[in-house]
Amino acid sequence: YTRNMVTGASTANVALILIDVRNGVIEQTKRHAIISSLLQIPHLVVCINKMDLVNYSQEQYDK
Repeated sequence: YTRNMVTGASTANVALILIDVRNGVIEQTKRHAIISSLLQIPHLVVCINKMDLVNYSQEQYDK
């Protein structure tokens, strides 16, 4: 999956990092953020997904 990400992101102006609130930041998330930086993608949007499954808990979000 990472190889496909690099190919697709090589000409991108923005990257979207989607994080499942239940799992938090995992290795693949870190790897994609680093690759986005190395590719000098000028804009990065980080989205926290599935907040409804944790009743929009601020504590879960802060993790």
